[in-house]
Amino acid sequence: MESENKRHIVLIALVGAVALIARFVGTMGELWLDEVWALTAARSLKSPFALYSNVALDGHQSLYTLLMYWGASFDAPFIQRLPALLASLLSLPVFLSFTKETNFSARIVALLFFSLSYPVVLYSTEARGYSLMLFFGLLSMQAVFLFRTKFSWGSVCLFWSTTIIAFLSNYTFLQIYLAEFLWSAYYFRRNLKKLILMHIVPALFLGGFYCVVLQALPKGSGPLAFTVDSIINIVSVGFNGPVMSAANMQSGIVAFSIAVFVLVCCAFELWFMAKARNERVLFYFCGLFVAPLIIFCVANPRIVLERYFLMQILLCHLLCASFLSRLWVRTVLGKVLAMLCVIAFTAGGINHLTCHYFHGRGTTEEALRYIASHSPPAGVINISSDQHFRTVIMIDRYSLLNSSRFKYQREPEQATWYLTQTQDSYAIPDEQKIIGDHSFRFMQSFDFTAFSGWRWDVYQRHND
Repeated sequence: MESENKRHIVLIALVGAVALIARFVGTMGELWLDEVWALTAARSLKSPFALYSNVALDGHQSLYTLLMYWGASFDAPFIQRLPALLASLLSLPVFLSFTKETNFSARIVALLFFSLSYPVVLYSTEARGYSLMLFFGLLSMQAVFLFRTKFSWGSVCLFWSTTIIAFLSNYTFLQIYLAEFLWSAYYFRRNLKKLILMHIVPALFLGGFYCVVLQALPKGSGPLAFTVDSIINIVSVGFNGPVMSAANMQSGIVAFSIAVFVLVCCAFELWFMAKARNERVLFYFCGLFVAPLIIFCVANPRIVLERYFLMQILLCHLLCASFLSRLWVRTVLGKVLAMLCVIAFTAGGINHLTCHYFHGRGTTEEALRYIASHSPPAGVINISSDQHFRTVIMIDRYSLLNSSRFKYQREPEQATWYLTQTQDSYAIPDEQKIIGDHSFRFMQSFDFTAFSGWRWDVYQRHND
């Protein structure tokens, strides 16, 4: 028994080391558009109290923006991402604690999934609110299940505070809170006093917050995304598979197959849990399916991005780990399948993190340096692009850091250089772009890693 406990500790330590390395890799690279945008928003605040009164912040009304406000004098990407890194590392023991009711093989596989899943690593090391949402969201989920065994003022206050902080860190946590509400409404249906005590503070806060802040926010901006594509992408990449691509059918087929396999595993595990009358099955079902469906039917968002389902990926990790553990103990074939899944997941994670190590969340500054080095040594460098807003923000940051000579031109005819952006890494850039009476020749691409940033394709104007 003692030697078995030592093996367990060693395995947990090894997976923890993997998580630590992965998250330090996640902090590498330059700030990408949304981080630069958030930092600009933080620097525009006159005081911390202006965070929720300024609707022009357009989605950056997060507690992390406050942290950036207090650290606004720092430009280094690692410094801006340091609070996210710390919250991400603190999430690991909380996640492990959340799995304590399952057997050890399920716990260690779930921890590996959480430690090495590329979207979890990516978003939890980003200078935005996702890491805080994960940390406090896990604590909130932990507090909910404490109510079944220990209903005290301490557990109630823990639930109140962690739920509100998780929501203020990122509004997508509302999906998990709705699942928590539905779960508790069922289990405390005969004790309305406890149910009301659990939810009166979070519900009143969320209602007031909606009336005062959320209702005044502008509609989301950005490229339109198909909901089905976003769901397939987050499930596939959440288990370290590829992304959907219009330029690579094979990548799309693999991503779709992984997403279907994962959701089937989750469905089977939910069925097994229901048969065993596991009290968490309703929460998982509501968190994965019911709550997102209600939220998106009511809110009808213009854009549905992969990161909106980050908390759902954690639930998939827990369910799939438990299902693979069942396979492991049943048959030899089950052992082989479970082992192949873990190996494939690990290999995919190494592949994603290797790409991130080299390309980060995009290499915008490298692209701009390339343009500067291939331009005359004196005078203004005129740049245009197919995405004005993004390019202006990134050029402004580069100019702030490097005192560059760049000047953005909204009309491409007035530019010497032209930038195009794509999130499809398989897309082949055009050799030449004809804009008006002018021709721009493709020079070089500057890559990125999935889900964050863009690939920048650089074009130079021909001599007219």
